[in-house]
Amino acid sequence: MDNYTQIPNCLFNLLPYLTAAELKIILHIIRKTIGFHKETDRISYSQFQKATGVHREGIGNAIISLKAKQLIDVTDNYEYAINWKVVRLTNQPDFAEQFGYRPKNGSENEPKR
Repeated sequence: MDNYTQIPNCLFNLLPYLTAAELKIILHIIRKTIGFHKETDRISYSQFQKATGVHREGIGNAIISLKAKQLIDVTDNYEYAINWKVVRLTNQPDFAEQFGYRPKNGSENEPKR
């Protein structure tokens, strides 16, 4: 199969702890980095917006939150990278307690009826 990006299984352990915007942002970073066999990639807000449909304020909030959760790294030049050291720890049973993660509750993560 051509034109796909492999997503490590450990990322799926994070699903209960991410908002919809955070998930879209982290998936786009994965697409732009490991999808193109790169460690980092320079990504503008307009690229995030076009690829994810998340508005600028939501992008900023998601990036701040993902950085606080230590899931991504961002340089001053807007180079984004996944912090695989932390993401890989999601396979450990106590990772949520270790990093202070709380499952996201609320309507934004529940399926629309």
